[in-house]
Amino acid sequence: MPGSYWCALDHSQPFLQIILHPEILELVRQLTGDDDVFLRNGGINELAPGNSFWWHRDSEMVYTEYMHYFSGSSVEQGCLRVIPGSHVASADEFKEEAEHRRRDQGYPEEYWVDGLADVELPGEVPLEVRPDQLIVRDSRIYHATGLNTTKDARLMSHWLFRAGGCDDHRFHFEDVLTKELIDALSPEQQDALWLGRDFEIAKVYREERERERGKVAWGVV
Repeated sequence: MPGSYWCALDHSQPFLQIILHPEILELVRQLTGDDDVFLRNGGINELAPGNSFWWHRDSEMVYTEYMHYFSGSSVEQGCLRVIPGSHVASADEFKEEAEHRRRDQGYPEEYWVDGLADVELPGEVPLEVRPDQLIVRDSRIYHATGLNTTKDARLMSHWLFRAGGCDDHRFHFEDVLTKELIDALSPEQQDALWLGRDFEIAKVYREERERERGKVAWGVV
């Protein structure tokens, strides 16, 4: 969307029907231990041909991330690479090992180089998935992607929920979803958007919301 962080499909009907699927909502409630969860946001990520994403940890906060590779994701497409157990304790040893191997293998000092995947790390596992599968993972897992060696982009929908007591709202969804889309959702799905409730947008997102006011809308496609 022009002048916006978002694309026109991020929270459109096909993706919200997956993000807010009743089985996913029940999974979220069980994982958070809270019946009154809310959707923080979703978003579509692309890994273009010849690209990869290097080793990192998304956050030091503890939360669950949901990833649906609706194009599928194989090693050739640059699927997710994870180190099992790396969400426990510090990620420093993994960062240091990656840096050490990059130096030994003559990697360039600037990262995110097109046409180059990051180094292999001990114990890493590729997570190949079909379009009918979902990845549910800890925010702290140390991960990278392989190199997309195909001619097509690899596409993924990625989203986060929060427990009801968490002050991390990014949207008042009634401001950015069309009435047609809201009406197409079940009451349970609408509840997970906290429609019509009185709450503040988190401080870190207030500037974004003002900048994008009136520019962002998702509907039925």
